[in-house]
Amino acid sequence: MSGLSDYAVSIVAIVGAAALAAFVSYKSELSPAVKGATALIIAATVAIPIGELISSLTLSPPSIEDFVGEESYEYEAVGREAFEKGVALLIAERYGLDEGGVRVRCAGFDFESMTAERIEVILSGKAIGGDFSAIESYISSLGIGECNVEIEI
Repeated sequence: MSGLSDYAVSIVAIVGAAALAAFVSYKSELSPAVKGATALIIAATVAIPIGELISSLTLSPPSIEDFVGEESYEYEAVGREAFEKGVALLIAERYGLDEGGVRVRCAGFDFESMTAERIEVILSGKAIGGDFSAIESYISSLGIGECNVEIEI
């Protein structure tokens, strides 16, 4: 059975056992031994499903796979795009270049660590005047990936 149907069966068993206990204990003329035996049977009937339910629960924190499942590649694509835009913006601001003239492509992107094996910076338009070696050494020194700067005419 699935977890939900196991839970439902357990609840029905508990309610039934409680109703039986109330019925047996309500002004009956049964001997104390019969009442005691019935109480033990009812307690076992209640305790076994509750024990199984508690032991079937897993107390592990949720991971990102629990939320995204097999669609994680979409989140990786969004993360990659944000990474590339962030690096481009960082370069444009640090070196006073036109934001539209700085593009970034990365290869070997790792979503979890937000790093790439290789970061390719493409300068075009007014941004061609940027200091290639300074950009390469700065981005490489950040530890997010090896950088290579190219120009596009």
